[in-house]
Amino acid sequence: MVLAWSVKTRLKLLAMEEIGLVPKDPGGRLTVALVWPGDYRTSLSALGYLSIYGLLNRRPDVLAERFFWPDGHLAEVYRRSGARLMSLESGRPLRDFDLVAASLALENDYWRLPALLTAGGLAPNRAERTEADPLVLAGGVAVWANPWPMWPWVDLILAGEAEAQWPELLSAWNAARSFPKAERLRYLSRKTPGSLEPGVWPDSKAPHGFSDKPVLPAALAWPPPARLLPPVSPLLSPRAEFSSTRLVEISRGCPHGCRFCLTGSLFRPHRPWPLETILQALRPPSREKVGLVSPAAAEHPDLSELLAELFRQGRAVTLSSLRLTALTPALAEKLAAGRLQGVAVAPEAGSQALRDRLNKDLTEAQILAGVRLLSEAGLKTIKLYFLLGLPGETQADLAALAELAREIRRTSRSALTLSLANFTPKPHTPLEGAAMNTAEELKRKGAWMVKSLKGLPGLKVNLDPPLWSITQGLLARGGPGSGRLVAALVRHQGRLKPSLAEYGYTPAHPLHQPWPPDRPRPWRLIQTAGGVEHLSEESERAARGLLTPPCPKENNCGRCTACRPAGKN
Repeated sequence: MVLAWSVKTRLKLLAMEEIGLVPKDPGGRLTVALVWPGDYRTSLSALGYLSIYGLLNRRPDVLAERFFWPDGHLAEVYRRSGARLMSLESGRPLRDFDLVAASLALENDYWRLPALLTAGGLAPNRAERTEADPLVLAGGVAVWANPWPMWPWVDLILAGEAEAQWPELLSAWNAARSFPKAERLRYLSRKTPGSLEPGVWPDSKAPHGFSDKPVLPAALAWPPPARLLPPVSPLLSPRAEFSSTRLVEISRGCPHGCRFCLTGSLFRPHRPWPLETILQALRPPSREKVGLVSPAAAEHPDLSELLAELFRQGRAVTLSSLRLTALTPALAEKLAAGRLQGVAVAPEAGSQALRDRLNKDLTEAQILAGVRLLSEAGLKTIKLYFLLGLPGETQADLAALAELAREIRRTSRSALTLSLANFTPKPHTPLEGAAMNTAEELKRKGAWMVKSLKGLPGLKVNLDPPLWSITQGLLARGGPGSGRLVAALVRHQGRLKPSLAEYGYTPAHPLHQPWPPDRPRPWRLIQTAGGVEHLSEESERAARGLLTPPCPKENNCGRCTACRPAGKN
C-alpha cells in the first residue's frame, strides 16, 4: 500500500505541472476512463483525445479522467509497487469507472489497449469480462478505418467524429444506465451514430464476417451548430511534445485528395472552421503559444487574418504542415515574423511521375521555390516528408528523390530534415489495394538513400523501421482473425520479430502482392466517405498518372459522395 502511494505521488506531480486541470468530484456522475495507448508526453499533443476530455468534463453530469502508457520512472514505480493502473487526476483504478474509452490513432499501438486493461485489473478479452466490469469503447482514426483487429477486445466501436457521437452516446447512457450490461450495450449501439457492437454484429459469424449493410460513420453537420467551437486542447504542460502549446483545429478534411492519405479520405469534405469560432475557442486572449492543426492549414480562407490577430496578441504560432503551392512571400514573412522556428512540408515523392500518381499536384520548380521562400523568410528548420516503397517506384525514382534533396540543400540556408516514411496501403484510400514492399526492399531503399545523401551539410535523414511499417500494414487491412496479431504483440510486449513470427508472417504474405479484384475487402464493413466508385475511379487514374483537381470551395462537385446528404449515396 505504501508503494502504491508512490505511484499516486508521481501522477500528482505530473498533474501539478498542467495548466487548465479542474478536479471534479465523481459523486453521481457518469465516470469515463479515457485511455491513451501512448505515453503521457504524446497524450498531451493528441488534439482528438484532449478535445474529448474537454467535451466530457464541460458537462456537469460526466467525469472523465486520463490513463496512459507508463514509461520511464513511472513505469519503474508501477513495477516496484505492483499497483493497478491509476488515473492521473485522482489515482482511481481503471476498473472503478463506468466506461473505458480508448482513442486509437495508430495501428501499432493496438496491443497496448489489452495490456492496459490487464494492468487496470480487467480481462482484456471482451468475452471474459463480467457484468460488474465497465464497458470498453474504442474510437480514433485507425479503428474507424478498420475495426477488425480490435474485434476481440472491445464492447463497442465508434466510427466517425466525436462531436456527432458522444452527445448521443451520453443521452443513451442516461436512459439505459439501470439496464443489465448486455441490454445497456445494445441500447448504446442502437442510439449512437456510427457505432457497432462486435459481440452481436450481424455478419460476425458469416464467411469472412463481412456485412451487406456497412456502418455509416458519424459526421459533424456542416456548417457546425452556432454554439459549437473547434476542438482546442484544454490543458497545457511543459512536458508535452509541443511544449506549453495550445492546439486548436482550424479545419477538418482536405480538398486535395492525395491518394495514399487516410485522414484525407475519412474526413471528407474540406471544412474550415469560421474565423470567429477559432478565436473564440482561444479566448481569453493571452500570450500562449498556439498550434494550428489541420491537414490543409494554408487552405483556410482566413489564415492571414487569423495569423495577424494571433500575432497582435503577442502569440507564437506553429503549423502542423504547410502545402507549398499555397505559400506566398507574404505568408512566409508572416510565419517568420510570428516567431515560427520551423515548418513541415510534404512533397512525398522525388519524381514528377510518382507525384502525379499520388495526385500530389506539385512540380519540382514549385518545391524549390517554396523552400527558398521559407529559407529567405528566416525559417531556421524545414522538415520534408517523403515516402519510400510507393507503387511503381523504380531506382530512377529514388535517384530523382536524392537529386531533389541535393537541390533543396543548395537552395536553402535552413537546417533540413528528410523524413522517409515507408508507404503503407490504407483502407478507404485509392491505393488501398496496392502491394507493400517487403522489409528487405524497404531496408535496401533506405540504405541507398542514406548513402546517396551522406556528407550533405545541415541535412538529417530519418527512416522508419521496416518491420514497424509492415506490422502497421497487416493491421490496417486485416480482416477477422487479425486480432491474433494484436494478441501476439501483447504476449511479446510489443516486440515485432517474435510477434510476426507467431502470427505466421513471411515475406510471401499477400500484403506484398496487389489485392486481388475478386477478394472481399474486410474493412468495407465501414462505409467510405467518398464512395466505393470514387475510390475505384481514383485508383484507375493513379495507374495512368492522371491528376484530379482539388475539391472546389463550394463543394458538391459530384466527383464523390462525401458532400451528399445521408441516405443519398
